[in-house]
Amino acid sequence: MEVNCLSKFAMRGQWDNFVQAYENNPMSREAKLTRSGDTALHIAAAAGQTNIVSELVEIMGENASNVLKIQNDRGDTALHLAAALGNEAMCHCMASKDRELISAADEGLANCSWSSGNLEDKEHHREKRGTYMGLSSNDDHGKSSRDSRPDKDGDTFSVPETPPVLENDQIFQSRNICLESAVAVHNKDGNARDETATAAVQELKFMKKKDQQSGRKATPILIAAKMGVTEMVEKILDTIPVAIHDLDSEKKNLVLLAVENRQTGIYKLLLDRKMLGESDLNIFEHVDIKGNSALHLAAKFGEYGPWRIPGAALQMQWEIKWYKFVKESMPRYFFLGYNNKGKTPKEIFTKTHKELVKDGQEWLSRTSESCLVVAALIASVALTTSATVPGGLNEQSGKPILENEPAFKIFAISSFVALCFSMTALSFFFSILTSTYREKDLAMALPRKLLLGLTSLFTSIAAIMISFCSGHFSVLRDEMRSAVYPLYAATCFPMIFFVLAHVPLYLDLIWAIFKKVPQRGKV
Repeated sequence: MEVNCLSKFAMRGQWDNFVQAYENNPMSREAKLTRSGDTALHIAAAAGQTNIVSELVEIMGENASNVLKIQNDRGDTALHLAAALGNEAMCHCMASKDRELISAADEGLANCSWSSGNLEDKEHHREKRGTYMGLSSNDDHGKSSRDSRPDKDGDTFSVPETPPVLENDQIFQSRNICLESAVAVHNKDGNARDETATAAVQELKFMKKKDQQSGRKATPILIAAKMGVTEMVEKILDTIPVAIHDLDSEKKNLVLLAVENRQTGIYKLLLDRKMLGESDLNIFEHVDIKGNSALHLAAKFGEYGPWRIPGAALQMQWEIKWYKFVKESMPRYFFLGYNNKGKTPKEIFTKTHKELVKDGQEWLSRTSESCLVVAALIASVALTTSATVPGGLNEQSGKPILENEPAFKIFAISSFVALCFSMTALSFFFSILTSTYREKDLAMALPRKLLLGLTSLFTSIAAIMISFCSGHFSVLRDEMRSAVYPLYAATCFPMIFFVLAHVPLYLDLIWAIFKKVPQRGKV
Protein backbone atom coordinates (compact mmCIF):
# COMPACT_ATOMS: atom_id res chain seq x y z
CA MET A 1 0.00 0.00 0.00
CA GLU A 2 2.78 2.45 0.96
CA VAL A 3 4.70 1.59 -2.22
CA ASN A 4 1.71 2.70 -4.31
CA CYS A 5 1.51 5.94 -2.33
CA LEU A 6 5.07 6.97 -3.11
CA SER A 7 4.20 8.31 -6.56
CA LYS A 8 1.24 10.26 -5.16
CA PHE A 9 3.38 11.82 -2.43
CA ALA A 10 5.99 12.87 -5.02
CA MET A 11 3.36 14.35 -7.34
CA ARG A 12 1.91 16.39 -4.47
CA GLY A 13 5.30 17.48 -3.19
CA GLN A 14 4.73 15.72 0.15
CA TRP A 15 8.34 14.67 0.54
CA ASP A 16 8.19 14.01 4.28
CA ASN A 17 5.46 11.45 3.72
CA PHE A 18 7.48 10.14 0.78
CA VAL A 19 10.50 9.44 2.99
CA GLN A 20 8.34 7.95 5.77
CA ALA A 21 6.67 5.51 3.37
CA TYR A 22 10.05 4.62 1.87
CA GLU A 23 11.45 3.86 5.30
CA ASN A 24 8.45 1.83 6.47
CA ASN A 25 8.41 -0.51 3.48
CA PRO A 26 11.66 -2.27 2.47
CA MET A 27 9.96 -3.37 -0.78
CA SER A 28 9.94 0.23 -1.93
CA ARG A 29 13.74 0.32 -2.27
CA GLU A 30 13.81 -1.55 -5.60
CA ALA A 31 10.19 -1.08 -6.70
CA LYS A 32 9.57 0.44 -10.14
CA LEU A 33 7.01 3.21 -9.61
CA THR A 34 6.53 4.70 -13.09
CA ARG A 35 5.94 3.41 -16.59
CA SER A 36 9.52 4.38 -17.40
CA GLY A 37 10.80 2.05 -14.68
CA ASP A 38 11.84 4.79 -12.26
CA THR A 39 12.40 3.92 -8.61
CA ALA A 40 11.73 6.22 -5.68
CA LEU A 41 15.37 7.32 -5.83
CA HIS A 42 15.03 8.17 -9.54
CA ILE A 43 12.00 10.33 -8.84
CA ALA A 44 13.64 12.22 -5.98
CA ALA A 45 16.84 12.75 -7.96
CA ALA A 46 15.01 13.98 -11.07
CA ALA A 47 13.01 16.40 -8.91
CA GLY A 48 16.24 17.91 -7.60
CA GLN A 49 15.47 16.98 -3.97
CA THR A 50 19.02 16.76 -2.61
CA ASN A 51 18.05 16.36 1.05
CA ILE A 52 15.45 13.72 0.21
CA VAL A 53 17.98 11.74 -1.84
CA SER A 54 20.41 11.89 1.07
CA GLU A 55 17.76 10.54 3.44
CA LEU A 56 16.82 7.74 1.04
CA VAL A 57 20.45 6.69 0.64
CA GLU A 58 20.86 6.55 4.41
CA ILE A 59 17.70 4.47 4.74
CA MET A 60 19.07 1.91 2.25
CA GLY A 61 21.82 0.90 4.63
CA GLU A 62 23.87 -2.09 3.53
CA ASN A 63 21.68 -2.59 0.45
CA ALA A 64 22.58 0.84 -0.94
CA SER A 65 24.98 -0.52 -3.56
CA ASN A 66 22.34 -2.72 -5.20
CA VAL A 67 19.66 -0.03 -5.15
CA LEU A 68 21.94 2.65 -6.58
CA LYS A 69 22.77 0.42 -9.56
CA ILE A 70 19.13 0.01 -10.60
CA GLN A 71 18.45 1.48 -14.03
CA ASN A 72 15.16 2.67 -15.47
CA ASP A 73 13.87 1.68 -18.91
CA ARG A 74 16.14 4.29 -20.53
CA GLY A 75 19.19 2.84 -18.86
CA ASP A 76 19.65 5.70 -16.41
CA THR A 77 20.60 5.24 -12.78
CA ALA A 78 19.67 7.82 -10.17
CA LEU A 79 23.27 9.07 -10.36
CA HIS A 80 22.81 9.76 -14.08
CA LEU A 81 19.76 11.90 -13.38
CA ALA A 82 21.56 13.82 -10.65
CA ALA A 83 24.48 14.39 -13.01
CA ALA A 84 22.16 15.66 -15.73
CA LEU A 85 20.89 18.27 -13.29
CA GLY A 86 24.45 19.27 -12.42
CA ASN A 87 23.78 18.60 -8.73
CA GLU A 88 27.21 17.95 -7.24
CA ALA A 89 25.99 17.34 -3.69
CA MET A 90 23.52 14.72 -4.85
CA CYS A 91 26.14 12.98 -6.97
CA HIS A 92 28.60 12.92 -4.07
CA CYS A 93 25.95 11.46 -1.78
CA MET A 94 25.32 8.50 -4.08
CA ALA A 95 28.83 7.97 -5.45
CA SER A 96 30.33 7.87 -1.96
CA LYS A 97 28.30 4.73 -1.24
CA ASP A 98 29.76 2.77 -4.11
CA ARG A 99 32.88 3.63 -6.15
CA GLU A 100 31.79 1.26 -8.89
CA LEU A 101 28.96 3.64 -9.78
CA ILE A 102 31.51 6.12 -11.09
CA SER A 103 32.57 3.76 -13.88
CA ALA A 104 29.26 1.99 -14.44
CA ALA A 105 28.56 1.60 -18.16
CA ASP A 106 25.36 3.08 -19.56
CA GLU A 107 23.90 0.45 -21.94
CA GLY A 108 27.26 0.06 -23.62
CA LEU A 109 27.08 3.58 -25.05
CA ALA A 110 29.24 5.54 -22.62
CA ASN A 111 30.46 5.57 -19.06
CA CYS A 112 29.95 7.92 -16.18
CA SER A 113 33.10 9.51 -14.70
CA TRP A 114 32.63 11.78 -11.70
CA SER A 115 34.53 13.39 -8.89
CA SER A 116 34.25 16.51 -6.76
CA GLY A 117 34.59 18.91 -9.71
CA ASN A 118 32.00 21.52 -10.69
CA LEU A 119 29.12 19.84 -12.53
CA GLU A 120 26.91 22.83 -13.30
CA ASP A 121 27.79 23.11 -16.98
CA LYS A 122 27.83 19.41 -17.90
CA GLU A 123 25.55 18.11 -20.59
CA HIS A 124 23.01 15.34 -20.72
CA HIS A 125 24.25 13.41 -23.76
CA ARG A 126 21.95 11.58 -26.09
CA GLU A 127 22.25 8.96 -28.78
CA LYS A 128 19.64 7.55 -31.10
CA ARG A 129 19.38 4.22 -29.29
CA GLY A 130 19.77 5.37 -25.73
CA THR A 131 20.76 7.97 -23.19
CA TYR A 132 23.99 8.68 -21.38
CA MET A 133 25.43 11.37 -19.17
CA GLY A 134 28.91 12.81 -19.63
CA LEU A 135 30.56 14.09 -16.45
CA SER A 136 34.01 15.49 -16.70
CA SER A 137 36.03 15.47 -13.52
CA ASN A 138 39.20 16.99 -12.16
CA ASP A 139 42.00 14.88 -10.88
CA ASP A 140 44.21 15.77 -7.96
CA HIS A 141 46.31 18.03 -10.18
CA GLY A 142 43.37 19.95 -11.55
CA LYS A 143 43.54 18.34 -14.99
CA SER A 144 40.34 17.50 -16.77
CA SER A 145 39.68 13.78 -17.02
CA ARG A 146 37.48 14.01 -20.10
CA ASP A 147 40.52 13.42 -22.31
CA SER A 148 41.97 10.70 -20.11
CA ARG A 149 42.03 6.97 -20.81
CA PRO A 150 41.16 4.14 -18.41
CA ASP A 151 43.95 3.50 -15.95
CA LYS A 152 44.90 0.10 -14.72
CA ASP A 153 42.12 0.05 -12.17
CA GLY A 154 39.55 1.21 -14.71
CA ASP A 155 38.44 4.15 -12.54
CA THR A 156 38.40 6.84 -15.23
CA PHE A 157 37.00 6.80 -18.72
CA SER A 158 37.06 9.07 -21.70
CA VAL A 159 33.68 10.75 -22.09
CA PRO A 160 32.94 13.51 -24.59
CA GLU A 161 31.99 16.78 -22.91
CA THR A 162 29.38 17.71 -25.49
CA PRO A 163 26.97 15.65 -27.59
CA PRO A 164 27.88 14.88 -31.17
CA VAL A 165 27.48 17.98 -33.33
CA LEU A 166 26.92 18.35 -37.04
CA GLU A 167 30.01 18.52 -39.18
CA ASN A 168 30.49 21.49 -41.50
CA ASP A 169 29.02 19.75 -44.53
CA GLN A 170 26.02 18.56 -42.52
CA ILE A 171 25.36 22.05 -41.18
CA PHE A 172 25.48 23.63 -44.61
CA GLN A 173 23.42 20.75 -45.96
CA SER A 174 20.76 21.39 -43.32
CA ARG A 175 20.86 25.11 -44.12
CA ASN A 176 20.33 24.40 -47.80
CA ILE A 177 17.45 22.08 -47.01
CA CYS A 178 15.97 24.76 -44.79
CA LEU A 179 16.30 27.39 -47.50
CA GLU A 180 14.81 25.10 -50.15
CA SER A 181 11.88 24.31 -47.89
CA ALA A 182 11.27 27.98 -47.14
CA VAL A 183 11.37 28.91 -50.81
CA ALA A 184 8.98 26.07 -51.61
CA VAL A 185 6.56 27.31 -49.00
CA HIS A 186 6.94 30.89 -50.17
CA ASN A 187 6.43 30.13 -53.87
CA LYS A 188 3.64 27.58 -53.55
CA ASP A 189 0.81 28.48 -55.97
CA GLY A 190 2.67 31.70 -56.72
CA ASN A 191 1.73 33.30 -53.41
CA ALA A 192 3.30 33.64 -49.98
CA ARG A 193 1.41 31.07 -47.90
CA ASP A 194 2.94 32.13 -44.62
CA GLU A 195 4.80 35.32 -43.73
CA THR A 196 6.96 33.38 -41.28
CA ALA A 197 8.44 31.38 -44.16
CA THR A 198 9.50 34.59 -45.88
CA ALA A 199 10.99 35.91 -42.67
CA ALA A 200 12.81 32.63 -42.14
CA VAL A 201 14.36 32.85 -45.61
CA GLN A 202 15.70 36.33 -44.87
CA GLU A 203 17.00 35.21 -41.48
CA LEU A 204 18.76 32.18 -42.92
CA LYS A 205 20.36 34.25 -45.69
CA PHE A 206 21.62 36.65 -43.06
CA MET A 207 22.98 33.69 -41.04
CA LYS A 208 24.78 32.34 -44.07
CA LYS A 209 26.43 35.69 -44.80
CA LYS A 210 27.44 36.12 -41.17
CA ASP A 211 28.84 32.58 -41.05
CA GLN A 212 31.05 33.29 -44.03
CA GLN A 213 32.50 36.26 -42.15
CA SER A 214 32.89 34.72 -38.71
CA GLY A 215 32.97 30.99 -39.37
CA ARG A 216 30.29 30.41 -36.73
CA LYS A 217 28.33 27.17 -37.08
CA ALA A 218 24.65 28.18 -37.01
CA THR A 219 21.83 25.63 -36.93
CA PRO A 220 18.98 26.46 -39.29
CA ILE A 221 16.62 23.94 -37.71
CA LEU A 222 16.59 25.96 -34.48
CA ILE A 223 15.71 29.14 -36.41
CA ALA A 224 12.94 27.31 -38.24
CA ALA A 225 11.58 25.89 -34.99
CA LYS A 226 11.64 29.27 -33.30
CA MET A 227 9.78 30.88 -36.19
CA GLY A 228 7.30 28.03 -36.54
CA VAL A 229 8.07 26.89 -40.09
CA THR A 230 7.00 23.27 -39.73
CA GLU A 231 7.91 22.24 -43.30
CA MET A 232 11.55 23.23 -42.77
CA VAL A 233 11.88 21.37 -39.49
CA GLU A 234 10.23 18.24 -40.87
CA LYS A 235 12.40 18.10 -43.97
CA ILE A 236 15.64 18.64 -42.05
CA LEU A 237 14.74 15.91 -39.54
CA ASP A 238 13.89 13.51 -42.35
CA THR A 239 17.24 14.16 -44.02
CA ILE A 240 19.49 14.64 -40.96
CA PRO A 241 17.85 12.97 -37.92
CA VAL A 242 20.75 13.90 -35.62
CA ALA A 243 19.77 17.56 -36.02
CA ILE A 244 17.05 16.93 -33.45
CA HIS A 245 19.74 17.24 -30.76
CA ASP A 246 20.91 20.73 -31.81
CA LEU A 247 21.20 23.28 -29.00
CA ASP A 248 21.40 27.07 -29.09
CA SER A 249 23.65 29.27 -26.95
CA GLU A 250 21.27 28.88 -23.98
CA LYS A 251 21.25 25.07 -24.36
CA LYS A 252 17.67 25.05 -25.64
CA ASN A 253 16.69 22.30 -28.03
CA LEU A 254 13.81 22.09 -30.50
CA VAL A 255 11.24 21.25 -27.84
CA LEU A 256 12.21 24.13 -25.56
CA LEU A 257 12.25 26.65 -28.41
CA ALA A 258 8.88 25.47 -29.70
CA VAL A 259 7.32 25.70 -26.24
CA GLU A 260 8.88 29.05 -25.38
CA ASN A 261 7.73 30.67 -28.63
CA ARG A 262 4.28 29.00 -28.52
CA GLN A 263 4.92 27.20 -31.81
CA THR A 264 2.17 24.61 -31.50
CA GLY A 265 2.76 23.19 -34.97
CA ILE A 266 6.41 22.40 -34.23
CA TYR A 267 5.61 20.92 -30.83
CA LYS A 268 2.86 18.70 -32.24
CA LEU A 269 5.22 17.57 -34.99
CA LEU A 270 7.79 16.48 -32.40
CA LEU A 271 5.07 14.76 -30.35
CA ASP A 272 3.87 12.87 -33.42
CA ARG A 273 7.41 11.76 -34.23
CA LYS A 274 7.81 10.60 -30.63
CA MET A 275 4.62 8.52 -30.87
CA LEU A 276 5.94 6.94 -34.08
CA GLY A 277 9.30 6.24 -32.44
CA GLU A 278 11.11 8.64 -34.79
CA SER A 279 12.13 11.08 -32.05
CA ASP A 280 14.14 10.51 -28.91
CA LEU A 281 11.84 10.66 -25.90
CA ASN A 282 14.59 12.36 -23.93
CA ILE A 283 14.40 15.59 -25.94
CA PHE A 284 11.21 16.31 -24.01
CA GLU A 285 13.10 15.98 -20.73
CA HIS A 286 15.88 18.39 -21.69
CA VAL A 287 16.56 21.48 -19.57
CA ASP A 288 18.31 24.67 -20.64
CA ILE A 289 21.31 26.38 -19.08
CA LYS A 290 19.04 27.92 -16.42
CA GLY A 291 17.51 24.60 -15.46
CA ASN A 292 14.20 25.34 -17.18
CA SER A 293 12.26 22.40 -18.56
CA ALA A 294 9.63 22.69 -21.29
CA LEU A 295 7.00 23.10 -18.58
CA HIS A 296 8.89 26.03 -17.04
CA LEU A 297 8.98 27.76 -20.43
CA ALA A 298 5.31 26.99 -21.10
CA ALA A 299 4.51 28.66 -17.79
CA LYS A 300 6.42 31.84 -18.67
CA PHE A 301 4.41 34.56 -20.37
CA GLY A 302 6.33 36.55 -22.97
CA GLU A 303 6.25 40.23 -23.79
CA TYR A 304 3.65 39.74 -26.52
CA GLY A 305 0.50 37.67 -26.88
CA PRO A 306 1.12 35.16 -29.69
CA TRP A 307 -2.32 33.56 -29.67
CA ARG A 308 -4.74 34.14 -32.51
CA ILE A 309 -7.55 35.27 -30.23
CA PRO A 310 -8.66 38.75 -29.07
CA GLY A 311 -9.32 39.81 -25.51
CA ALA A 312 -7.09 39.41 -22.46
CA ALA A 313 -9.43 36.86 -20.87
CA LEU A 314 -9.30 34.57 -23.90
CA GLN A 315 -5.53 35.05 -24.14
CA MET A 316 -5.31 33.87 -20.55
CA GLN A 317 -7.54 30.90 -21.28
CA TRP A 318 -5.28 29.81 -24.11
CA GLU A 319 -2.18 30.32 -21.96
CA ILE A 320 -3.71 27.91 -19.43
CA LYS A 321 -4.61 25.45 -22.20
CA TRP A 322 -1.07 25.58 -23.59
CA TYR A 323 0.42 25.02 -20.14
CA LYS A 324 -1.85 22.01 -19.55
CA PHE A 325 -1.15 20.61 -23.03
CA VAL A 326 2.61 20.72 -22.46
CA LYS A 327 2.17 19.38 -18.92
CA GLU A 328 0.30 16.31 -20.17
CA SER A 329 3.13 15.50 -22.58
CA MET A 330 5.90 15.81 -19.99
CA PRO A 331 7.32 13.16 -17.61
CA ARG A 332 5.70 13.14 -14.19
CA TYR A 333 8.75 14.25 -12.26
CA PHE A 334 8.87 17.55 -14.16
CA PHE A 335 5.54 18.68 -12.72
CA LEU A 336 7.03 19.77 -9.41
CA GLY A 337 10.57 20.27 -10.72
CA TYR A 338 12.67 23.31 -9.80
CA ASN A 339 14.89 25.37 -12.07
CA ASN A 340 18.22 26.90 -11.00
CA LYS A 341 16.38 29.73 -9.23
CA GLY A 342 14.35 27.26 -7.20
CA LYS A 343 11.11 28.06 -9.02
CA THR A 344 8.45 25.53 -10.00
CA PRO A 345 6.48 25.90 -13.24
CA LYS A 346 3.35 26.77 -11.26
CA GLU A 347 5.14 29.58 -9.42
CA ILE A 348 6.47 30.98 -12.70
CA PHE A 349 3.01 30.79 -14.27
CA THR A 350 1.35 32.67 -11.42
CA LYS A 351 4.03 35.37 -11.30
CA THR A 352 4.31 36.07 -15.03
CA HIS A 353 0.55 36.06 -15.68
CA LYS A 354 -0.51 38.52 -12.97
CA GLU A 355 -0.93 41.39 -15.41
CA LEU A 356 -2.76 39.24 -17.93
CA VAL A 357 -5.19 38.07 -15.22
CA LYS A 358 -5.81 41.70 -14.28
CA ASP A 359 -6.35 42.71 -17.91
CA GLY A 360 -8.66 39.74 -18.37
CA GLN A 361 -10.72 40.84 -15.37
CA GLU A 362 -11.11 44.36 -16.78
CA TRP A 363 -11.98 43.04 -20.26
CA LEU A 364 -14.62 40.65 -18.92
CA SER A 365 -16.08 43.37 -16.70
CA ARG A 366 -16.40 45.85 -19.57
CA THR A 367 -17.92 43.28 -21.89
CA SER A 368 -20.35 42.00 -19.26
CA GLU A 369 -21.45 45.50 -18.28
CA SER A 370 -22.26 46.51 -21.87
CA CYS A 371 -24.21 43.30 -22.43
CA LEU A 372 -25.91 43.64 -19.06
CA VAL A 373 -27.46 46.99 -20.04
CA VAL A 374 -28.93 45.49 -23.22
CA ALA A 375 -30.17 42.39 -21.39
CA ALA A 376 -31.90 44.56 -18.77
CA LEU A 377 -33.58 46.60 -21.52
CA ILE A 378 -34.80 43.46 -23.27
CA ALA A 379 -36.06 42.01 -19.99
CA SER A 380 -38.07 45.14 -19.15
CA VAL A 381 -39.61 45.29 -22.64
CA ALA A 382 -40.36 41.55 -22.62
CA LEU A 383 -42.00 41.82 -19.19
CA THR A 384 -44.25 44.64 -20.40
CA THR A 385 -45.03 42.88 -23.67
CA SER A 386 -45.96 39.59 -22.00
CA ALA A 387 -48.68 41.41 -20.03
CA THR A 388 -50.09 43.16 -23.12
CA VAL A 389 -52.77 41.68 -25.39
CA PRO A 390 -52.74 43.03 -28.97
CA GLY A 391 -56.25 43.89 -30.16
CA GLY A 392 -57.67 43.84 -26.65
CA LEU A 393 -60.09 41.40 -24.94
CA ASN A 394 -63.61 40.35 -25.82
CA GLU A 395 -65.88 42.07 -23.26
CA GLN A 396 -68.32 39.17 -23.12
CA SER A 397 -65.96 36.15 -23.01
CA GLY A 398 -62.84 37.90 -21.67
CA LYS A 399 -60.71 36.15 -24.28
CA PRO A 400 -58.31 37.92 -26.68
CA ILE A 401 -60.06 39.10 -29.79
CA LEU A 402 -57.18 37.90 -32.00
CA GLU A 403 -56.62 34.56 -30.25
CA ASN A 404 -57.24 32.57 -33.43
CA GLU A 405 -54.78 34.60 -35.47
CA PRO A 406 -51.39 32.87 -36.17
CA ALA A 407 -49.58 36.19 -35.62
CA PHE A 408 -51.09 36.47 -32.13
CA LYS A 409 -49.86 33.00 -31.16
CA ILE A 410 -46.37 33.85 -32.42
CA PHE A 411 -46.52 37.05 -30.37
CA ALA A 412 -47.42 35.20 -27.17
CA ILE A 413 -44.73 32.56 -27.53
CA SER A 414 -41.94 34.93 -28.61
CA SER A 415 -42.62 37.41 -25.80
CA PHE A 416 -42.38 34.60 -23.24
CA VAL A 417 -39.13 33.31 -24.81
CA ALA A 418 -37.68 36.83 -24.78
CA LEU A 419 -38.49 37.25 -21.10
CA CYS A 420 -36.96 33.90 -20.10
CA PHE A 421 -33.74 34.27 -22.07
CA SER A 422 -33.20 37.92 -21.13
CA MET A 423 -33.46 36.99 -17.45
CA THR A 424 -31.05 34.10 -18.06
CA ALA A 425 -28.57 36.48 -19.73
CA LEU A 426 -28.85 38.85 -16.77
CA SER A 427 -27.97 36.07 -14.34
CA PHE A 428 -24.88 35.04 -16.35
CA PHE A 429 -23.56 38.59 -16.69
CA PHE A 430 -24.16 39.30 -13.00
CA SER A 431 -22.26 36.13 -12.05
CA ILE A 432 -19.30 37.27 -14.17
CA LEU A 433 -19.24 40.72 -12.55
CA THR A 434 -19.32 39.21 -9.05
CA SER A 435 -16.67 36.56 -9.79
CA THR A 436 -13.33 36.39 -7.93
CA TYR A 437 -11.43 36.20 -11.26
CA ARG A 438 -9.02 33.48 -10.21
CA GLU A 439 -6.73 31.76 -12.70
CA LYS A 440 -8.82 28.59 -12.75
CA ASP A 441 -11.98 30.68 -13.34
CA LEU A 442 -10.42 32.20 -16.47
CA ALA A 443 -9.54 28.72 -17.70
CA MET A 444 -13.13 27.70 -18.44
CA ALA A 445 -15.83 28.95 -16.06
CA LEU A 446 -15.89 32.66 -16.95
CA PRO A 447 -15.50 32.29 -20.76
CA ARG A 448 -18.24 29.65 -20.69
CA LYS A 449 -20.53 31.97 -18.72
CA LEU A 450 -19.86 34.76 -21.19
CA LEU A 451 -20.66 32.43 -24.10
CA LEU A 452 -23.91 31.28 -22.50
CA GLY A 453 -24.78 34.86 -21.59
CA LEU A 454 -24.28 36.06 -25.15
CA THR A 455 -26.26 33.09 -26.50
CA SER A 456 -29.17 33.93 -24.18
CA LEU A 457 -28.93 37.62 -25.05
CA PHE A 458 -28.97 37.02 -28.81
CA THR A 459 -31.91 34.64 -28.42
CA SER A 460 -33.85 37.18 -26.36
CA ILE A 461 -33.13 39.94 -28.91
CA ALA A 462 -34.39 37.77 -31.76
CA ALA A 463 -37.46 36.78 -29.73
CA ILE A 464 -38.39 40.36 -28.79
CA MET A 465 -38.06 41.45 -32.42
CA ILE A 466 -40.35 38.62 -33.53
CA SER A 467 -42.75 39.50 -30.74
CA PHE A 468 -42.87 43.15 -31.81
CA CYS A 469 -43.36 42.40 -35.50
CA SER A 470 -46.02 39.71 -34.96
CA GLY A 471 -47.99 41.83 -32.49
CA HIS A 472 -47.86 44.85 -34.71
CA PHE A 473 -48.78 42.83 -37.80
CA SER A 474 -51.81 41.24 -36.11
CA VAL A 475 -53.21 44.70 -35.32
CA LEU A 476 -52.40 46.47 -38.60
CA ARG A 477 -52.65 43.58 -41.01
CA ASP A 478 -55.22 45.37 -43.18
CA GLU A 479 -53.67 48.85 -42.99
CA MET A 480 -50.34 50.32 -44.15
CA ARG A 481 -49.44 46.99 -45.73
CA SER A 482 -46.96 48.55 -48.15
CA ALA A 483 -45.11 50.54 -45.47
CA VAL A 484 -45.07 48.04 -42.61
CA TYR A 485 -42.04 46.00 -43.70
CA PRO A 486 -39.65 48.97 -44.11
CA LEU A 487 -40.89 50.13 -40.71
CA TYR A 488 -40.04 46.78 -39.15
CA ALA A 489 -36.56 46.85 -40.71
CA ALA A 490 -35.87 50.38 -39.44
CA THR A 491 -37.07 49.48 -35.95
CA CYS A 492 -34.93 46.35 -35.76
CA PHE A 493 -31.78 47.96 -37.17
CA PRO A 494 -30.25 49.06 -33.81
CA MET A 495 -30.62 45.58 -32.36
CA ILE A 496 -29.30 43.97 -35.52
CA PHE A 497 -26.29 46.29 -35.44
CA PHE A 498 -25.60 45.33 -31.80
CA VAL A 499 -25.75 41.61 -32.63
CA LEU A 500 -23.48 41.94 -35.67
CA ALA A 501 -20.95 43.91 -33.62
CA HIS A 502 -20.73 41.05 -31.12
CA VAL A 503 -20.76 38.14 -33.59
CA PRO A 504 -16.92 38.11 -33.92
CA LEU A 505 -16.61 37.93 -30.13
CA TYR A 506 -19.18 35.14 -30.05
CA LEU A 507 -17.31 33.10 -32.67
CA ASP A 508 -13.99 33.72 -30.89
CA LEU A 509 -15.50 32.42 -27.65
CA ILE A 510 -16.65 29.23 -29.35
CA TRP A 511 -13.22 28.84 -30.96
CA ALA A 512 -11.36 29.44 -27.70
CA ILE A 513 -13.52 27.17 -25.55
CA PHE A 514 -13.78 24.12 -27.80
CA LYS A 515 -10.29 24.07 -29.35
CA LYS A 516 -8.03 21.80 -27.32
CA VAL A 517 -4.68 23.12 -28.56
CA PRO A 518 -4.32 26.91 -29.01
CA GLN A 519 -3.40 28.25 -32.42
CA ARG A 520 -0.61 30.73 -32.71
CA GLY A 521 -1.22 33.96 -34.60
CA LYS A 522 1.16 35.98 -36.75
CA VAL A 523 3.46 38.39 -34.96
